[in-house]
Amino acid sequence: MYRFTRKRQRKRLQTELSITYSYLAPLLSDDRHLGPLQRIGETFIQPEAAFVTVSLPHSELVLCVLEGRLEVGNADGPLHEMEAGDVYRISALEEAELTFRNPSAHKKNRVLELWLSADLPGKPPEPEGVRLNVDRGFFNFLPLASGQGHEDAAVLTTECAVYLSRLRPSENLIFETVLFRSVYVFVLDGAVRLEDDRLIGGDSALVFGEERIPMTAQQQSVVILIDIPLDDEEREMGAGNGSNH
Repeated sequence: MYRFTRKRQRKRLQTELSITYSYLAPLLSDDRHLGPLQRIGETFIQPEAAFVTVSLPHSELVLCVLEGRLEVGNADGPLHEMEAGDVYRISALEEAELTFRNPSAHKKNRVLELWLSADLPGKPPEPEGVRLNVDRGFFNFLPLASGQGHEDAAVLTTECAVYLSRLRPSENLIFETVLFRSVYVFVLDGAVRLEDDRLIGGDSALVFGEERIPMTAQQQSVVILIDIPLDDEEREMGAGNGSNH
């Protein structure tokens, strides 16, 4: 198995008094292949607060509401309403202004954001919403968005898949993929053991050249996995060396 682990990646950025953005850096300081993954982060919006963000060009955005409610849409258009367990994908965006709003009068929300490079840039925005039963994410890998044909997941133009897993203490789970793919593991909450590494909330790891990835929860945990293809250089490394580094 080839693995690079980076600890303590969560960086809280207070953009306004009512909004906190946690940037979960996807190993950006290294030359590892990120595939279509551009950025991953969490947004926390106080009740009845809103803000406008500029989308990354030639990208698709995946939003998953982890807690509370969210309204999202073009800054000058109607807003799409979401609640906990909902996933919303806007594909192949040109650069555009997007509005995020928490419609709740009393409860802060928590939203997972993933920005991916679109395989088909230049297309008009194509929003798609999916309502998920988040309880299926307990002791399981629940597909949130996928370009690999997963049913009941938001459809991506990129050849990757995004999974959510909620693990109870001491639960063991094995993620299975194919040999020539990378898997990014982001621990949102709790603590999990990934073979010899202990990852806590805010930590991330990259695994590639491995078809089975076992993990064990050391406490109640929420984990995001992003499964993407390897590039040619990493394929050669995986074929030529079977040791860890």
